[in-house]
Amino acid sequence: MYATATVTGQLGQDPKFFETQNGTKIMSFGIPVKNTNKETAWIQVKAFGKCVDFYEGKLSKGTSVSASGRLTPMFYTGKDGEKKSGWELNLHPYCLQFPFQQQHQQPQQQQYQQPQQQQYQQPQQQPKQQTEYSTPNLDEIPF
Repeated sequence: MYATATVTGQLGQDPKFFETQNGTKIMSFGIPVKNTNKETAWIQVKAFGKCVDFYEGKLSKGTSVSASGRLTPMFYTGKDGEKKSGWELNLHPYCLQFPFQQQHQQPQQQQYQQPQQQQYQQPQQQPKQQTEYSTPNLDEIPF
């Protein structure tokens, strides 16, 4: 069993595209997140295979995304030579969404059409019927 997570945020840099020796395509990008100490940590997101073709050209730095996948710890040596750790999210196939894409598009102007006016017709009055009610016999009530 492994941990599954969903991360929502904006790409911190343009995605990088690679291809392995056997032809498997790989896409990698980072999403910055702030922890409780207001420090920025990066979650590296990786996608593999045919879905990489789908995302190519649709992502760039600042694109809002929601990514779901397998969350695994990663260990690396930083530029300063220190050993560091972080998180890597291996994207489930086609589990990258663009939830905020609609906000950036200009709304289309819709032309207002005034509704047609209809003549008001007063309802016809129905003759009132009188209903006769009888007084119940209180001795017949079972309680």
